[in-house]
Amino acid sequence: MKTYIAGPYNHQADYRAIAKRMAAADLEVISRWIMAPEKLSDVGWAFRDKHDIFDCDLLILDLSDDTNPGKGRYVEFGIAIATSKQIIIIGDNPDNIFLKNPYYSHFDSWDAFWVVMEGK
Repeated sequence: MKTYIAGPYNHQADYRAIAKRMAAADLEVISRWIMAPEKLSDVGWAFRDKHDIFDCDLLILDLSDDTNPGKGRYVEFGIAIATSKQIIIIGDNPDNIFLKNPYYSHFDSWDAFWVVMEGK
């Protein structure tokens, strides 16, 4: 299943490791911002990220780091909602009504996600 991870840019290295682990669970991470070393303009990345979300089957919204002020992941989440993608939310943000949708899968942490995905 093609998977897009929406999360803070400064967690890019963590997401590379997560992508490798997801491959064993038949989840192919297609978020080019995670893997790509090249530098693009903000507009270039926004364009590329939008198309990656269009191409994905599943968006994982990482809210586990509530100290990070980045808001791009919320825009990506909105694109996923608008394009009817399957959504998994890691972490919580009780101030946002869109995150409380019972049709999305919610996990308190990445560890809780892995327990379900890997059956451990």
